[in-house]
Amino acid sequence: MSNMTKSNVAVSATYEINLKTGTITGTPNHFITLVKPPIDANGDSWLETLVKIDFKDFTTVKFIVDCGGTPSGWMVNIGDSVSNDGYGGDAGTQSNDAEMQIVKGGMAVFGNDYNKPAGAQIVQGNVPNLVGKDSRLELEISNKNLAWNNNKGLQNSLNSPYLYSLARQADATGQVNSSIYASFNRVIRDRADRLGSGVSKVTILIDPIEYSITPNKVAITEGNSGTTPVTFTIARSGAISRASSVDYTIGGTATNSSNYHNIEGISGATGATNTAGTIDFAPGELSKTITVSVLGDSFFEPDETIAVALSNPVAPFSYAISTAVATTTIENDDAFTIAVNSNVFYAIAVIGLAFMIFSIAKLRSGIS
Repeated sequence: MSNMTKSNVAVSATYEINLKTGTITGTPNHFITLVKPPIDANGDSWLETLVKIDFKDFTTVKFIVDCGGTPSGWMVNIGDSVSNDGYGGDAGTQSNDAEMQIVKGGMAVFGNDYNKPAGAQIVQGNVPNLVGKDSRLELEISNKNLAWNNNKGLQNSLNSPYLYSLARQADATGQVNSSIYASFNRVIRDRADRLGSGVSKVTILIDPIEYSITPNKVAITEGNSGTTPVTFTIARSGAISRASSVDYTIGGTATNSSNYHNIEGISGATGATNTAGTIDFAPGELSKTITVSVLGDSFFEPDETIAVALSNPVAPFSYAISTAVATTTIENDDAFTIAVNSNVFYAIAVIGLAFMIFSIAKLRSGIS
């Protein structure tokens, strides 16, 4: 996700809050403000917190919400307004006051005051049983857009003119803003009657880029001659409008030059050797490929593997590798044979026959 080299990567905008221990990983910056540090306001052993995300130099924020307990009460509340407190209410602070909430594991989304009627629920965002105990929910928010994925089959997105206003839109009753507030185990506005439990950890990623790698063939027959190409595709998702890079290494039990070679091409690679290098993505690019050529032979040998691994992603903000290793198995197709030299075999047979005649002669003569 970055046009920067590894030596000048921007400060990490990854921020993690543990709502069981109160531990915070990462430091507040001009994107993320810790408005309410983690506290246990109701003595239930679950901490509550509130953060503000300012969309100054980026377009997307991703929340990874880990639920370590049974969903109860107000688990998540994300809104335009510092006064949002659930069900589309914000005490009249501003007109751009869209919000989403997760209560007892179910999600609901409410539009801003320009919706008809004002603050009404957007039914497409109504998702019962979105989260449960020991589940992980991913939420992505950008201007007018909300996407969710509970990694258990509930995945969708919602785009609406009545959703979050994050591009400095005018506001009829409040100041122009480009920020959202996100609270966990509570609502955004201080309300002692709207607390909850179940969210154990929250990870915040700014303009995240995620990498993955897949082979076009999980297994390939070696062949007796020539070459057979195998292609590994490195894909990225998220903030693809930014340049970025990721390193790769080629390993496995197969040996470069004797079992395969990779001169067929590595798109976007810099500093590449035979088995390692860096894949560079230009803004807008979605994928790159590494192609290796499997060398055919007529020798019996065990099945072997080619494994391509990703590491060291570079991005201006946040990054992750969802699938780090892709493997293809080279399947042996040569029979196991034993070569016999006919001259050697004949000599062994003659010696054996002579020994047998000598033994019979001994028995007949009674020689011991």
